Amino acid sequence: MKRTLIVPTIIVIILIGLFFWKKPITASFDYAQELSEEGKYSESLEIIEKLLIENPENELLLIERGVMKSCLNDEKEALYTFNKVLDKNPANDTCRIRRVYSYNVLGDFEKAEADLKVLIESKRQGKDTPMWTDDSGKEYDFHVSTIEIAYQYGIVRAATGRFQEAYDDFSTCINHQFELADSYYRREEILIMLENTDDGCADVKKAIELNHPYGQDLSNRFCP
Repeated sequence: MKRTLIVPTIIVIILIGLFFWKKPITASFDYAQELSEEGKYSESLEIIEKLLIENPENELLLIERGVMKSCLNDEKEALYTFNKVLDKNPANDTCRIRRVYSYNVLGDFEKAEADLKVLIESKRQGKDTPMWTDDSGKEYDFHVSTIEIAYQYGIVRAATGRFQEAYDDFSTCINHQFELADSYYRREEILIMLENTDDGCADVKKAIELNHPYGQDLSNRFCP
């Protein structure tokens, strides 16, 4: 290479290197989800908020915003976001089940159960058609399973003293391997309420084996 070309070539290489080194990570829904899976909820929410500036009515982004708010223990703001989606699209099952979660956390079990009844009726009538979107180059299914409904219903029924029904709900979840550690833990609590300590302790043992964070504490309180 001629000497006169060496310096310009080096400069070009350096500039290209600096461009890629300084290039920021593109804000995307997929990246926000990756951060969420790593437990970086604030960082994920920051990206979602930026994406919403350009797409303020996007249901997928709004739901994710609500979920992140919920993960950050801001259930009132989560509810505000879920309400915004459901006001425009009452058929959005995923948004409704997320609103149930927020209602349950806030102890508003009457509203939670009202939403669960809507979901069950939708399925009974065959109106729970999945809604698809092509955001971020992927398809996301807004469909909710009957098992997830049973899990949230178990929480509502346990909190309102319907222990046998709650037991049946969490048994359904266990049979379908849904939220297994928590389902065993919650069913154990129900069995204690029903004064069936032996079966309850068998459940909490399984919850401990599945690394439930509060399983050992419950075992220490009720199981010999």
